[in-house]
Amino acid sequence: MKILIIEDDIALNQAIQKVYASCNFETQACYNWKQANYELDQNLCWDLFVLDLHLPDGSGLDLLRKIRKAGPLPILVISSNHNESTILKTYDLEADDYIEKPFRLPVLMAKTKALLRRAGKYKSEIIWNEYILVPESGTLKIEDKNIELSSSEIRLMEAFLSDPNRIFPRTWLMNLLNTDSDQVLTSRIYDLKKKLNNPNVLKSIRKKGYRFSL
Repeated sequence: MKILIIEDDIALNQAIQKVYASCNFETQACYNWKQANYELDQNLCWDLFVLDLHLPDGSGLDLLRKIRKAGPLPILVISSNHNESTILKTYDLEADDYIEKPFRLPVLMAKTKALLRRAGKYKSEIIWNEYILVPESGTLKIEDKNIELSSSEIRLMEAFLSDPNRIFPRTWLMNLLNTDSDQVLTSRIYDLKKKLNNPNVLKSIRKKGYRFSL
């Protein structure tokens, strides 16, 4: 899942990136109108746009028009502007949702998932062979067995089952778990392997990382 975040407040932008990373969403951050416009010129293949209206060098409404012109791409507007006419204007320009600042990050996450589900981009279950991961309940189903996972294990399994056979570098997985400790990653992988019916499906690739494959 790829999300473009257009927000000039650095702290807020980074907080949004972090909460999305916890759900294994890939993000690209833009901090001004010029940077965002460049990214849109290069690529409009994003699953969702998080768009602030007030940028230091331009209007987010212009970016909203540009994104919507490209097609029915999910757009979530975030703004400190509580003016009713501005809110209605964004809906006239076909924004999908509007969140007034300040907001709680869990609310942002819930609205994000709702928009992605509506667009057919977010699945409540990730299925690969006999493995069925239900992230929201923290459950991994293997045949007729239900396994409870920790939050770290859910993040790992979301990555592995979303892209099986891929070798995930250790540094990538450490970023996913929000840790700079190689030992923490090794411990989380060890705990996860103990819960799998066949621990050999999660393979350590020497000097590269980990791969989930049969």
